[in-house]
Amino acid sequence: MSEAKHTPGPWKFEEGDRTRGMMSEVFKEADPQFRIGFVTCESHNSLQRAEDICNACLIAAAPELLEALVSAAQFCRACEESGRRPFNLTPLKQIEAAIAKATGVPLGWTSVET
Repeated sequence: MSEAKHTPGPWKFEEGDRTRGMMSEVFKEADPQFRIGFVTCESHNSLQRAEDICNACLIAAAPELLEALVSAAQFCRACEESGRRPFNLTPLKQIEAAIAKATGVPLGWTSVET
């Protein structure tokens, strides 16, 4: 895959508190001053707050998730090229769609570099 255009991971999530207006932060783990974004967790509804925190955790995991998807696509491509295809291609299509959505670059089966 070409060089990533997003901020390299790992990213970290820190839950907001009253001093920060309940804004949870996502930032570079190696540089806490480098903020990726904020997630509003201002709801007094505990279920909504829990969902907001889960959303922030998912955002923080994005670089590792993308890396895992690219590795999975490369593995599937290697299997295909070696003549082994003991799997349904639907998950691969889902993987490619997720990679394309995350990178903003449409990826075809042949565009995932090994």
